Amino acid sequence: LEGTFSEGRISNLLIGIPGIQGKVIQFTAPISGGSSGGAIVNQTGEVIGIASQTRHDGQNLNFAIPSNALKQLRQNTTTLKPLSQQPHHTKTAEQIQDTPALMINFIILSAIAFCVLHFLPLSTSENIKTTLGIAIGIGLFKTISIAMLPTLFTETMLHLYQQPISEEPLSHILDCGGCLPPFLMKIAIAQTYLIATSILLASANRYIPKIQIQGFFITTGIAAIIIVAEFCLYRILPIG
Repeated sequence: LEGTFSEGRISNLLIGIPGIQGKVIQFTAPISGGSSGGAIVNQTGEVIGIASQTRHDGQNLNFAIPSNALKQLRQNTTTLKPLSQQPHHTKTAEQIQDTPALMINFIILSAIAFCVLHFLPLSTSENIKTTLGIAIGIGLFKTISIAMLPTLFTETMLHLYQQPISEEPLSHILDCGGCLPPFLMKIAIAQTYLIATSILLASANRYIPKIQIQGFFITTGIAAIIIVAEFCLYRILPIG
């Protein structure tokens, strides 16, 4: 259906909406899934915007990025490369977080893991040193992951990794081509972190006789509590 045009009006000019930064054009011309990137033209055929997003909780609530915001791309002299067959990136100073931020993450996560293991009656430990050692191991694992994970991503994966999750309702995220990929990336990372933390706890339970964690579900539950507690703390405090 290339070359199809729909007629509508510009109904508003907004400054930033979830998923789009800067000035946004709200228009009423009907669009459907797959229209993102399509040109919005005026009566004389001049491109005034690029279709970027639509909302399904209303009628013809569509948004476009003004064409003026794209003029800077004409000055981009970077050699374009296909998204496929991209080699993994080498470690650079920009990709790895600064040392103070990593230390803060390490201390916070180790403290959370220690509190969960020590105070919740889901695990038993003969002494505080054993619990502290396991907590430090979990904190060290997460800190190394934070530092190294971005260096293993392609440009597309790194963009999804760094893009925040939309604050729109879940029904909108699942039906939005721009919101869904970052959401799925965060879920995949959370699942990987949950599995890795569970493996660390299971290994400690298996090879360290001074700590006892009874069963697979309790081990996974402790790992989930650590992750949820960390997420909640980072949402409350301006850190992370």
